[in-house]
Amino acid sequence: GEGSAAWFKISSEAIFEPANKVDYFIFALHSFSDGEIKKEIVLNYLIIPIKDFQKICTKKKKRADGQSYDFFIWIDPKGNRSFDMRNFKEGVVPLSKYLNNWQIVAC
Repeated sequence: GEGSAAWFKISSEAIFEPANKVDYFIFALHSFSDGEIKKEIVLNYLIIPIKDFQKICTKKKKRADGQSYDFFIWIDPKGNRSFDMRNFKEGVVPLSKYLNNWQIVAC
């Protein structure tokens, strides 16, 4: 499918012991779309509740420094799909339910 990827590094402390109250982790991800004349950049979002994000992280390996996590997130906006493909024993982790899902925040 179509899509693009982005790499993020986030400290364990920011995830499990944030300095401020955190309800969601929101990732802004760029992808390309076919425009009428040329390719266009489209902004997509992963909106992940903190408890879900912490659960995802418990299944990941930390970086060699032992203090942070890597995320290699692939998005396919046309197929409404998203995955994290970095450091999982089970392979990729589906994140599609969080892709551009602003209803999570509206609750």
